[in-house]
Amino acid sequence: MTMRRSRRLPIVLVVVSLALLVAALPPQPAHAGSIKAVAVKTGLNFPAAFTFGPGGLIFYGEKNTGQIRVLNRTSKATRLFFQVPNIDGAGERGLLGIALHPKWPRAPFLYAYVTRTLSTGTFNQIIRLRSQHGHGTRMKVLFQVRLNTHTNHNGGRILFGPDRMLYAVVGENAVPANSQNRATPLGKVLRMNTSGAAAPGNPFHNRVFSYGLRNSFGFDFEPLTRRLWESENGPRCNDEVNHIVRGGNYAWGPHQRTDCLPPLPGALETNLDGPQPRIMPQLSYTPTIAPTGLVFCHRCGLGSANEGRMFFADLKRHRIHRVTLTPNRLSVKSQTAVFIHRMGILSMEAGPRGAIYFSDATGIFKLIRR
Repeated sequence: MTMRRSRRLPIVLVVVSLALLVAALPPQPAHAGSIKAVAVKTGLNFPAAFTFGPGGLIFYGEKNTGQIRVLNRTSKATRLFFQVPNIDGAGERGLLGIALHPKWPRAPFLYAYVTRTLSTGTFNQIIRLRSQHGHGTRMKVLFQVRLNTHTNHNGGRILFGPDRMLYAVVGENAVPANSQNRATPLGKVLRMNTSGAAAPGNPFHNRVFSYGLRNSFGFDFEPLTRRLWESENGPRCNDEVNHIVRGGNYAWGPHQRTDCLPPLPGALETNLDGPQPRIMPQLSYTPTIAPTGLVFCHRCGLGSANEGRMFFADLKRHRIHRVTLTPNRLSVKSQTAVFIHRMGILSMEAGPRGAIYFSDATGIFKLIRR
């Protein structure tokens, strides 16, 4: 299903600094539906990424400070795990993604996607830390890409997939041509092993898994089929939800239509580049909503109406959207907004027992039945 836009509605720019957008939006009341949110911990400093460890622990990263911290869900206490040096939190840069090794804690490695400014330039990096006595040590850079002066379109979501490979989404650094250049990691979904090398079976014999992307903050694997789904930010139109496939071209590139006007219909305005087949989005949003975190409900405790559904959040309208897939799980049947938060939502994650959590600029929350 594709949502059509009214030509009379004003065109709104999506791609702005996350921090500025959160600050600019007024609070909104919670939606009076079947789902509500309870605070796990508030008073946090822009936890743009978080993940779960054993024993009720949440590892989260502060976007702008570079601190990786550990939250005890029972005591609510937090402590410093590691301070990433030389963090650059300008615009959409910063500490943007966190993942634990799939064999944690037997393999005591934490991974983080960060932006750092060094004497040699500014880079998006994936770093690996070894946990020793409850603190991060031996920081090692596994992957990096040099950035230009643009501080937006950074991506940053990282997640280990069902194949135990590390997936990462990297923005095109505000240069659309990067998305179609398969020699650069910019504008791509990457797939690598636990040491940062290109994973076996990648389509182009490098880290690139799919290409033609613009600026993404969320993705997750559908539990039943293990297929990858991703949320994407458009320009003045056409925010997207995509089903990501190996080697797929999602058609963002230098010939995109930034005016978002006729004669091209719908998502064709912003998916014009690269070889065929050009994969069109499963959902498209105009006016734009700035989609962020994305997660699937698998025994998430929200009732039968939500079981197996995809949930994704947006920064602009503060909403969590529920998406129903078709019976073959290959495309979208319907979608609806099921919750409105008080401010823009950053990340979404499934907890150890399936419950769904999300973060905003001030805290981490859990979705429960009303």
